[in-house]
Amino acid sequence: MKYIPFTFLAGIFLLFIACSKSEAVADFYTVDFEQSLDTERAMMLSEIADTLEYLELKSPKDVIVSRIWNIYLLDDFLYLHTTYGNFKFTRQGQFVTEIGRGGQGPGEYSMTHDIDIDPVRKEIVLSDSGQVLFYDLDGHIIEVAENIAMVVKRFLASGLSIEETAKRMDVGTDYVQACLER
Repeated sequence: MKYIPFTFLAGIFLLFIACSKSEAVADFYTVDFEQSLDTERAMMLSEIADTLEYLELKSPKDVIVSRIWNIYLLDDFLYLHTTYGNFKFTRQGQFVTEIGRGGQGPGEYSMTHDIDIDPVRKEIVLSDSGQVLFYDLDGHIIEVAENIAMVVKRFLASGLSIEETAKRMDVGTDYVQACLER
């Protein structure tokens, strides 16, 4: 019971992070592929970039970097969210560390849905199935918070109605309904 206000505040914090544009990727040019498909044409690389850098990621043999979902740049480090984990590299491609650890134990993630970096608080926020994990920029766990949708589902499972859950969490009933659809 004493963790409910903290969990609610963590959920609100995550909503603000999810709805805000991250400044960590400001150095990257984004190509809207769906729009590009509508207006398909040959494009010179010089139209979108002044320079192009190829970066070989130098990682230990036991670290698999495959299918990179996101790349974040902060303080001359690259933070990669990949199929096989989350990693920190120097701007020159040298492996620094793994962010957290995959698994099913305390403080471990089973499947990362997304990550974000808070450049002000210098934290990495990792969304996993049923939980949100906070790490410092060196990959050390700071905190584990329950996913807000899981809190909604737990309240409903305990017998509260949608209206009672909304009132208890100080959100609208439409928000509670949206959490059920996740």
